[in-house]
Amino acid sequence: MPLNFSTEPKRPFPIRLGLLAVLLSYCLTTSTSNAQSKIYKYKDENGKWVFTDKKPKQAAETIQLKTRGNASKHEPWLETLREDGKHRLFLNNPVHAPIQFIYRASRLGKKRFRFSAEGPGRFLLREQDTAFGEIKSGWAIGKLNVVHSQSVYELPFSSKKRLLISQGFNGRFSHTGIGNRNALDIAMEVGTDIAAARPGVVAIAKDDYHMGGAKSFFLDKANHITVYHDDGSSAIYAHILQGSAKVKPGDKVRAGQLIARAGSSGYSTGPHLHFVIRGIVGGRVASLPFRLRGRDGKTFNPRAGQKI
Repeated sequence: MPLNFSTEPKRPFPIRLGLLAVLLSYCLTTSTSNAQSKIYKYKDENGKWVFTDKKPKQAAETIQLKTRGNASKHEPWLETLREDGKHRLFLNNPVHAPIQFIYRASRLGKKRFRFSAEGPGRFLLREQDTAFGEIKSGWAIGKLNVVHSQSVYELPFSSKKRLLISQGFNGRFSHTGIGNRNALDIAMEVGTDIAAARPGVVAIAKDDYHMGGAKSFFLDKANHITVYHDDGSSAIYAHILQGSAKVKPGDKVRAGQLIARAGSSGYSTGPHLHFVIRGIVGGRVASLPFRLRGRDGKTFNPRAGQKI
């Protein structure tokens, strides 16, 4: 089954508010159509089970497999499997960080089910005799009720030039929603080095999209690196250049380490870095306030119009 995420329109980076929509507003994201395939199961001459999409000559059990039609290697996705007369629902999580996942199935009534995964893997969510029907779902990175233990971050780039903060906290253009309120847009040339602002583990590394623009079509297309921190918060470095990721999911990074290069992928009007810290607070995916450490070693509150 596919996953979709609630987004706020006209944002330079799509805010993944699936958990917010579910836990606070009691509204789940909408499912789309599924890809369905037929799998055959039989035992070979050695008595071992074989699974294949090609119909074998010998007698075999037919399994109906449903997966999301546009499966992304970067995001969690649902899979339904009918086998031995049972319907099973699996969560496939490629994210190298804890996630909170919530879903509702039309044939299970209005009840919402939550599942916490500590990291990547394939998890059996539910098994039953009947089909699940339409499934709606959402997810978010992190543990519930994050305590942001570190509020001072290093500069999220490496450049000899001082770079302009083109939009700061509570920026009117796009930094007004709860997931983006405490975000920075830093204007920079394409190819500028993006550096980790805090140690952590790479949860997501997406750098496979080449275009950008100010139309809603681009809202979910932005390339980005997400780094998970030990206090349950995550830093998102968005709009990176296609093919520029220097890290992969599961890598440990140190503060100041090169992780990608600047670009203008996704919903963007020009090359810049969209930098935001997020965590789950009170059941909501929220952006968290932070300070930066300047080139002189002093900490400061970043604001629009500053060159840093």
